[in-house]
Amino acid sequence: RQVYLGGHLEEEFAAEAFDIIVLKLARIGDRSRTGTRPLKMNFPESRYANLIGFIDSLTLDELIMEVRRHSEGFARGNSGYRGVTQHSPKKFEARVGVPPQSKHVYLGLYDSAEKAAVAYDTALVQARGRRASTNFPIYNYDEHI
Repeated sequence: RQVYLGGHLEEEFAAEAFDIIVLKLARIGDRSRTGTRPLKMNFPESRYANLIGFIDSLTLDELIMEVRRHSEGFARGNSGYRGVTQHSPKKFEARVGVPPQSKHVYLGLYDSAEKAAVAYDTALVQARGRRASTNFPIYNYDEHI
């Protein structure tokens, strides 16, 4: 099975995204996805030594979303966050698309882009659960899942 890890402008960043997921699979012992052959990485494992604690703290799905979130292919509005647009110089509007018609549901105006992004994330997590593509790490919203 192939997993989309995001769009990256630099080949090196794409290679690192791949390596991080390979490391996670190796650390959780998931040989169903890697087979019995040795794991092949683009860079030495030592390159990621400072990330091991972070990698271990997330589930595989959470880590995949985190890698996607840091890619250039992750859609963001002019605010820098998904689902958030600047409404006026000091207000940010949050909206979320809700299937099946993908109508946008107005979530409100917020004093900061970050607060609006949290409102978007919360609504999205309530609708899609752990499959939601959030602005911030999915574990921030565990109480809503």
